[in-house]
Amino acid sequence: GATATMMLCPWMIRNAIVYARKEAFIAGLRADPGELLRRVGNRFLAAFVVYRPFNEELEPGVPGARWLFRLVHPLPFLACLVLVAGSPWWPLSRLQIGVVAAYLVCLAPYVLVSYYDRYAYPLLGLKVLLVVWGIELLVHRWKPISTEC
Repeated sequence: GATATMMLCPWMIRNAIVYARKEAFIAGLRADPGELLRRVGNRFLAAFVVYRPFNEELEPGVPGARWLFRLVHPLPFLACLVLVAGSPWWPLSRLQIGVVAAYLVCLAPYVLVSYYDRYAYPLLGLKVLLVVWGIELLVHRWKPISTEC
């Protein structure tokens, strides 16, 4: 009786919250479908291209730190683009394909739902690999086409 009801209450509450959020999402989507695309686009930029701190006041007090973060933040994504764009000429290894896929797949749910920079912290090793491989492709494999006959 009472024990079974008490155990179901958290699930019932969770289900009611999920249902209410679902209804609010659908109503918002009907009212302005473009808003969802704008939000997803902003989260995509935040996850891959433009560094935005979660809290400006908690940023490190080191001069130039924010500019360094803004400079470094898009490098893994740019390296990913370099690797994928260069793959017809320099095929990716299975490891590189796995790292590129893991990087994109791990951030995709956050781009669709909600993104904060701390969500990407576990991907630090993958990001470093992408940047190293991208630099390696640009520096060591890319050679200008000779115009001499």
